[in-house]
Amino acid sequence: MRLPALKKFGVGLTTLVLPVLSFAGTGPAAGASGASAVDFSSVTSAFSAGSIVTGVLAIAAVLMTVYVAMKGAKIIMSMVRGK
Repeated sequence: MRLPALKKFGVGLTTLVLPVLSFAGTGPAAGASGASAVDFSSVTSAFSAGSIVTGVLAIAAVLMTVYVAMKGAKIIMSMVRGK
């Protein structure tokens, strides 16, 4: 749902954002003490971002190759047709 559609029902941006911020421990409901901070080091050390970046770049390279081949074929066909 878009935000203007939610305003019809009286739901504002603060109603949507504050619960998320309080759950993350950064909002006003977290209080002044940072003692309840969540430790994500075990999750973030479990995978390497290098392999993910390599995969995404490989997919992008394949898509660009297909796009360039299609564009080249269109240019050659327009030259053959004489338009």
